[in-house]
Amino acid sequence: MPKHEDRLEKLQSIPNPQTLIVGGGINGAGLFRELSLRGVSVTLIDKSDYAAGASCATSRMVHGGLRYLENGEFDLVSESLAERNRLLANAPHAVFPMPTNIPIYTRWSGLFNSAASFFRLKAKPAQRGSLIIKIGLSFYDFLTRKRSPMPPHDFRSREKALKRFPSLNPKIISSSRYYDAWVPNPERLCLELIKDGVAASPNAQALNYVSLSGIRDGQLILTDELTENKISIRPQILVNATGAWIDLTNQSLNRKTEHIGGTKGSHLILEAPKLRAELGDEMFFYETADNRICILIPYSRTQLLLGTTDIRIDNPEEAVCSQEEINYLLTAANDLFPKANLREEQIVATFSGVRPLPKSDGTHAGRISRSQSSPVHQATTNIPFETYNLVGGKWTTFRSFSEQVCDSILAKLALPRISPTTDIPIGGGRDFHSITPKSIAAQTEIPILRAQALHSRYGSAALEFAKRENADTPELIPGYTSPEIEYIIESEQVQHLLDLILRRTRIAFSGKLTRATLSRIALLHPKFPTQTTETIDYLNAKHHLKI
Repeated sequence: MPKHEDRLEKLQSIPNPQTLIVGGGINGAGLFRELSLRGVSVTLIDKSDYAAGASCATSRMVHGGLRYLENGEFDLVSESLAERNRLLANAPHAVFPMPTNIPIYTRWSGLFNSAASFFRLKAKPAQRGSLIIKIGLSFYDFLTRKRSPMPPHDFRSREKALKRFPSLNPKIISSSRYYDAWVPNPERLCLELIKDGVAASPNAQALNYVSLSGIRDGQLILTDELTENKISIRPQILVNATGAWIDLTNQSLNRKTEHIGGTKGSHLILEAPKLRAELGDEMFFYETADNRICILIPYSRTQLLLGTTDIRIDNPEEAVCSQEEINYLLTAANDLFPKANLREEQIVATFSGVRPLPKSDGTHAGRISRSQSSPVHQATTNIPFETYNLVGGKWTTFRSFSEQVCDSILAKLALPRISPTTDIPIGGGRDFHSITPKSIAAQTEIPILRAQALHSRYGSAALEFAKRENADTPELIPGYTSPEIEYIIESEQVQHLLDLILRRTRIAFSGKLTRATLSRIALLHPKFPTQTTETIDYLNAKHHLKI
């Protein structure tokens, strides 16, 4: 990718793109790629780094949304399952199957409450028994009966479940298992969508650290956050893809909207090697004492990912995992695995984001629809272009949502609709099965184990990383070499040390980040040494890292 200064120069040379997308999260990145692949002149900006908001604070699940069946959202679940399967095929380097367990404590509970939810009647959430879970999983399998790459659900008896998971709560009567998927590094997949878009068209450009700061005389005022320089631009269409910040972004244009009623979701990353080993490659999807849904995912070889909460929040800038949420998540996990004795001192890091849900007064937070919409504000004298607002949606359905909005924009621009992106590989998913660790090691000087490590992170793109190393290249920090990190800095629009350790890599959450390792990384870029104190303060305040 070109340098930041070169991208700014190009932005100034194209002051009237057909489409400007504000927000480089998953919805903005997905739409950017869709438009780019169709040759539309499109510019994407983000006031911070790509995927720095809710898109990096996801629960990492790529799923159909089993619990949305209770709300009668069959179309959403069907769409989600189809998109889950497409991601498994198009991004096999980034999205992986995940066997998912549901512990069951009763047989009949939840029938009335689920029926009430289905018919949009008021009812408090209640524990779901084996019958309602069986109905839901059977329908889940039915929706993908002809195209699922994974097995159907099954049930384990109490004895078999406790034999498989000895630390599991012995009060269960059985457990069910079904298959969904997960994305360990959602930030990288988001970046790969943007890189695909830039590569697809000379009329496509993406810039992080550029904000929309206002409008004057019908032209949008953009601010380069690195230099504070101002740029004027007048697109034919504006897309507000800023997620939980949508209403605040509209406010900067002197337009009052109430599209978003976001909820905060917090997560813990725990160092728990014993329970992690017990789980193997299987996650848990379980109810809490107050009938909310939580997850427990094997995150790394020794770590677990525990989430999530669902708390209404007005200001997305204030999203941080609270002590109350930490206590809540640990209590729920220890109810599920009482022998594990998970403790606060095992927390490696926390993260929290705000779901860009549609505004919904008086609705239980967990039952607000996860469906997407794109309300359009018509052009006015002061804002002389249509504005599309990307509201709601799930990480799993970003491609189909992007395709729907893209089709609408193409119609507005009187441009033809070209073939869909349903079967186009994403980033390192391209040639994934032909560019393998074995072929990478054969074409370069690196050992097969190193080739496997790079391939697991970057898919087929690992070859470009491997070309910069040899058999004797030492590790700079555990798992990473200097050439690898230098190539990331050079080619992936890294502007800040936080971009590198939080979003381009998983270094920050690895449990191996210390002041010493951070200092070694900082020496790889002239800007980084001056950013180390700010980085440490941010990680301590936002993610409970103690470094």
